[in-house]
Amino acid sequence: MWWRWAYWGLPSMFSVTVVALGEPALRKVMPKILATLGDSSYSLYVFHTFTVPLLGTLMIELKIIQPTVTLAVCIVISPLVCLALYEWFELPMTMRLKRLAQFTK
Repeated sequence: MWWRWAYWGLPSMFSVTVVALGEPALRKVMPKILATLGDSSYSLYVFHTFTVPLLGTLMIELKIIQPTVTLAVCIVISPLVCLALYEWFELPMTMRLKRLAQFTK
């Protein structure tokens, strides 16, 4: 079983380390939309559990019962909804909390 760690763990650790340490340089060459999508990934992680079932229910109500269509709609719409939540909720809240933390120092 040690080979799993060597085969999967080391390359994964190396990849994450390179990307994490190289983030400032990557942000300069990466399209802004990719950086914004990366920043909003936590909102996607949290809120996709709400948006995907809602989209599934909506697809059923619209009598669209093809799984591939529903999957495609979820793949497109869920990140857009979560990006909006990031821009309108998470980012302003984060900025306010940072200002509050600086004020209390």
